Amino acid sequence: MPRESYEGVPMITCSHEGCPASGHKNHYWGRVRAHDEGWFIQKDGTAWCPDHTPEWVAEWRAKKATKDA
Repeated sequence: MPRESYEGVPMITCSHEGCPASGHKNHYWGRVRAHDEGWFIQKDGTAWCPDHTPEWVAEWRAKKATKDA
């Protein structure tokens, strides 16, 4: 069960097994801030902190940057 902030908004938590990282609210601006700090969040809500980002993410980001440029 996701941890909740004091306002009842669920917190983004790292999906890596055993990782306690969290700290951003799971709403639009919370996800934006998390992304700016290096988190990777998939559309289905699966999130990884900067310490546990899967290896394939770097390649995906590079392809996306080339495509968007």
